[in-house]
Amino acid sequence: MKRFLLNTRKPDVRTDFNHLGFTWPWAALIPSWIMDGNLFEDKRIDSIYQDKAKSKMILMGVPFDGGDGVEQLDYFISEDYYHTEQFKYLKKICNEQDVYLVFCNLKDGRGPYYNSDDSISESWISKLYEVIDRLDLNINKTVIVARWDNLDFECEKEAKKQGLPKFKNFNYEWGYLVDWDIPDTIQKKKYHFISLNRIRKFHRLYFGVLLHQKSLIKNNVFSYWSYYTNEMELTEKNYFPKGRENEVRMVRDINPKLSRDTILDFLSKVPYKADDIKNPIDREYSYTRLPELEKLCKESFVQIITETDTWGDEFNRPVLTEKTIKVLKSKLPFMIIGQPLILKYLKRLGFKTFDKWWDESYDTIFKKSLNPVQNIALRTESVVVEIEKLCKLDMEEINLMYEDMKEVLEHNYNHINKLASKEYFLKKLDTTLDIY
Repeated sequence: MKRFLLNTRKPDVRTDFNHLGFTWPWAALIPSWIMDGNLFEDKRIDSIYQDKAKSKMILMGVPFDGGDGVEQLDYFISEDYYHTEQFKYLKKICNEQDVYLVFCNLKDGRGPYYNSDDSISESWISKLYEVIDRLDLNINKTVIVARWDNLDFECEKEAKKQGLPKFKNFNYEWGYLVDWDIPDTIQKKKYHFISLNRIRKFHRLYFGVLLHQKSLIKNNVFSYWSYYTNEMELTEKNYFPKGRENEVRMVRDINPKLSRDTILDFLSKVPYKADDIKNPIDREYSYTRLPELEKLCKESFVQIITETDTWGDEFNRPVLTEKTIKVLKSKLPFMIIGQPLILKYLKRLGFKTFDKWWDESYDTIFKKSLNPVQNIALRTESVVVEIEKLCKLDMEEINLMYEDMKEVLEHNYNHINKLASKEYFLKKLDTTLDIY
């Protein structure tokens, strides 16, 4: 069985993104896998077809990623696509060889064409049915791999709508940070906590104001709105057309005890820079293990993660992003300001948390009588209480605590590497496709 990671992008032609076949970009997020020639061979579809020696193969691709700013599914696949040379080669391979097809998108993805609403998620999967039909391929030999938190539900719903068998599928939430590791954390800690908050969200604003009120930012590692070049100016223009009173109002609506002066004083220091990283591509900051960031992680004790999503109740499966995954791979203890029961979900996945050392009851705070913003505010306040307790300890006590939790940190590090490994991925893929 040979596995091919399909690459249809011509290096000098950006418009190849528009021709759906299979595209390369997000496969670059698993570079160590690609370098292993025994696992994937990175080839164009035409070169695979011309090699007649392959009788049984798995073709892995990354379809439906149209590049930055593309929001219309119709843009991705149209009648013209089925007349491209790439599609013709793909159909020949499927007709002449024993082929398993993997629609694979490892992008961190709750964007406009992933699962923002029912119509888009259904359109995404309905397009896959169209591709399979045009290829005359057995749907039992295809699988969708993506990062949708409700991928299986969407596949089942679309299958009923189409009156067709459901796509085999699995959610793979570990796949896009397999190469992020900061395993060497031996050096003594200098800071009580590190918390990186690049993009403006209410819970990050509220968290920052509370830290500022209690004077906990100055001697720790904290960032908020750490944009590059003119992005801060654009943010000011978009979010503060009438000044900063909107931010003041949002915070005081939740917590009237916080004074305007406290909130405005916090905002007057925006952007908070945790370091001197000068990276011209801001988004790379989230996925690239820069030396400056690695140093800060090693010098900090606990990471306060402000996750992307904060909505949800006891019935929702929390959504993990790179923010949590990076910390697991950095051998750091953590607290998470995010959805309720996210720590419980991590434990169910096999990870260990830190209730031996501090109160993690914030994870269970959810009151049905309150709206989502009020609930996240309560969870945030509870986390800040625990941070304040930690910050009262001297660094000798902190370093002793860190030594005491080494076994838990090592367990989490090994477990995330197992879940993010190519062996785990392939086992899940082969099991889903009934390949043994």
